[in-house]
Amino acid sequence: MSVKIIAEIAQGYEGKPEQAYLLAKAGVAAGADAVKFQCVYADDISVPSYKHYAFFKTLEMPISVWTEIANIIHKGGKQFIMNVGGESSLEMALAVGADAVKFHATSFFCDDLVKFAKLNFSKVYISVGGISVTEIQSFIDRHNIIPDGQFSFTYGFQASPTPLEKNNLNKLKSFSTVFKDFSFGFEDHTDAGINARFIVPLMALPLGVSHIEKHLTLDTLLNLEDAESALSASDFKIFVDSVREIEKIFGSEDLSLTDVEEDYRRRVLKVTVAQKDIKAGTVITEKDLNLKRVEIPSDHGYLRKEELLGKTVNEDIKQHDQILKSMLSDNTR
Repeated sequence: MSVKIIAEIAQGYEGKPEQAYLLAKAGVAAGADAVKFQCVYADDISVPSYKHYAFFKTLEMPISVWTEIANIIHKGGKQFIMNVGGESSLEMALAVGADAVKFHATSFFCDDLVKFAKLNFSKVYISVGGISVTEIQSFIDRHNIIPDGQFSFTYGFQASPTPLEKNNLNKLKSFSTVFKDFSFGFEDHTDAGINARFIVPLMALPLGVSHIEKHLTLDTLLNLEDAESALSASDFKIFVDSVREIEKIFGSEDLSLTDVEEDYRRRVLKVTVAQKDIKAGTVITEKDLNLKRVEIPSDHGYLRKEELLGKTVNEDIKQHDQILKSMLSDNTR
């Protein structure tokens, strides 16, 4: 199953429609499976005296803008996800046809909003950075959530940016054990200025994540909102390509040999050959046998000398020839 890659625009549009359109196009062009914007209404999030209230007001945009963003993303064949934080943003997501909604940890305990989302959206993402295991279990219980794919949890947190040693990716393994059959993803907030900005989210792949969120910006040099942990559009494309290549490396969990392994096995395994010329009628002993590679091994030979001991040779066998099952008779009665 392919991991869903979500291009997280967050608040990088800064309340500017044209900037938002460019970011939506960038997310599509970079190859993300989905593009996510934070739909912000100040009064949904905080009281007027809160220090960021005035900034939140600058992020508010009319339905015409959100409709165009949705159109750009959908025309590009990608999913549109809206990060919602209140009634206004939830209603906007519904009105513009968002494919999914996500609740930031700030709204984890807003039960009325979650109930509305459960009734109206086929996909809901829930951030659990800063949320305890008992609180996640309580959330699942009180909303009667079953592991049918409608709800997915996302671990990670923005520490502007998050220090490498604080990511604690092993938590993803523990979440999967505790909440068996529920899907978990990773939201990465690694410093955009270090090489690990690619490595950290890639390390989440073998931990069984269903999705990865990675911040995207137009250009890191522009220093747009949320750019401290964002990739430029060109770097995001490299990230997407890297994920798809690494997914091929993991392959299948099926323990049967692949066609390539079968070919390798045939070419490298030693087979049982005649240590010397053996005459028809000879009863095979240890001294008649050796294990060596041959140019074109037959599938009808032997890999272990012990399987031939005590059998009678039906025909003359030359030294170094592979000994085949058809050349021997079983003396047991």
